[in-house]
This record gives sequence, C-alpha cells and structure tokens, in this order.
Amino acid sequence: MTTTSDNRPSSWPVTWPVAARDLDPEAVAGVALADFTAAVLSGDVEALVDQFCADGDAVYAGSEVGEVAVGAIALHELFSDLAGRDERYSFVAESLVVVPGASGVVVLADGRLGVHPRREDGSFGPPDEQLPYRASGLLEEERGGWRWRYFQGSEPVEPPA
Repeated sequence: MTTTSDNRPSSWPVTWPVAARDLDPEAVAGVALADFTAAVLSGDVEALVDQFCADGDAVYAGSEVGEVAVGAIALHELFSDLAGRDERYSFVAESLVVVPGASGVVVLADGRLGVHPRREDGSFGPPDEQLPYRASGLLEEERGGWRWRYFQGSEPVEPPA
C-alpha cells in the first residue's frame, strides 16, 4: 500500500472530518486511522481527545497494562501520559477490514507500529523499531465527522504450538 507523508494511503485524498454521505466506509476508516496516528506522533493531546465521541462515554484501550480510559477526562489524562513518554508511536495499516453497521463503522487494521525515540534535542526521530500491531474500533458519525466510540490497540502474537 502506497502512503503519503502523513501515513494516509495515497488513494484517500481526503482530510478530516468526513461525512458518511461523502465517502465510502473504507475511506472513512483510513482517514480516521491516519489522523489518529498523526496526533499520537505529534503528541497533540487535544487533537487525540477530539477524535473520540463527546456525546457520551468513549473508550480507549492500548496494548500496555493500565492503558485504559473511559470518558473525556480519562482520555485526556491517558493521552497526556503517552505524550510525556520518551518515545512516540506511528501506525501504518497493511490490511484493513471495514464493516458498516447501524451505529457506525467497525474497523480492524493490521500493520506495523513504529516506535520513535526522543532525540537529545527533544525531537522524535524515525522509528527504531517496527512491531506487528492491530488497531480496531468503532467509528460513529458525530459533530460533522467520524469519531471513535471505541478504539483498541494490540500486539498480536503467535499462538503456542
């Protein structure tokens, strides 16, 4: 899959927010994943929180112990902690499953998680690790665009033989 400089698949020439009537569900999912990745990589806590539904509780579950947040206040606290780490993260989807439903779009993306270390000058360099990663969730249309009601990141592992 060919991507642009901000990790969007080159076949998705759209920007956030997008409405259901304007795009197909796969494009909606691709834009949402790319924008989530861009906000994580930049450490923009407000942009991350804004990507979640505000009309009730939204849930984020990361791949590490303790990375669970329910609701805007908890999302802000968790994303602030993530932004304060000595590394940032990026995600590039290599496969994407999208299932439209009555309440939104279910997303399942397998790909690579890039781990970007903090440099001595405080900036973040290119990834020094690329790990298998899965991002999944439920997107709902809200506030003129698509927002995550539920988002989960996980590190898939091989089952024991």
